Amino acid sequence: MFLKVQLPWNVIIPAENLDAKGLMLQRSIVVCLLDDFAKKRATKDLGYYLAVSTLESIGEGKVRQQTGDVLFPVVFSGITFKIFRGEILEGVVHKVLKHGVLLKCGPIENIYLSSLKMPGYRYVPGENPVFLNDKTSKIGKDVAVRFIVLGTKWLEAEREFQALVSLEGDYLGPILTNTIIDSRTSHLLLMCLCTNSLNFYIVLNSCFIGLVSLQSTSQIFSELTPVTTRVGKLLSGSLPAH
Repeated sequence: MFLKVQLPWNVIIPAENLDAKGLMLQRSIVVCLLDDFAKKRATKDLGYYLAVSTLESIGEGKVRQQTGDVLFPVVFSGITFKIFRGEILEGVVHKVLKHGVLLKCGPIENIYLSSLKMPGYRYVPGENPVFLNDKTSKIGKDVAVRFIVLGTKWLEAEREFQALVSLEGDYLGPILTNTIIDSRTSHLLLMCLCTNSLNFYIVLNSCFIGLVSLQSTSQIFSELTPVTTRVGKLLSGSLPAH
């Protein structure tokens, strides 16, 4: 389930990123907030941090005596993802074991579906092992599966959730996935939905945190500047689409 939350946060800005006009300051706060947001990963109460949607307020900065850096208290709205017992979700199998399969669902990678909770399915070993039933329905690697959540467990050290799921219920099991939206397409869809420049950058970079997560937010900013500039002009009508 996706949750909309409002959170207080402390953002530390290096002295060299401060300027009198405040434009670079706001950008630096957004970049640092997104980096901190990604590193936090998840909490037991709120689940996985996915995106910052709106920067609500920026408080008065306080200079840190030893380093000269400035700490700004901010409040922002964001989106998190947390699964609950009894919820019906869809995931993709990423590992097939003799006694069950492991699935991914959004940011959660350790979702276990035991063979005991797959009524009518039997394990078929081989180079690409699968679970089959008498109707030739298959559960194997990269197959999308609809399931019901039996229970969850929070691992504090790893800052992640584990879940046990089942196929016992109506309309649960493998599903057809005819449409695949890659990360670049989803980024463009998010661009088209954002009209406010600050929210545009926040959502766009949050999207990359969730889908790419291999580059720092500041690097992504610099790489996407030409693209975001063009999309912004398209949205405002100042640049013809072609």
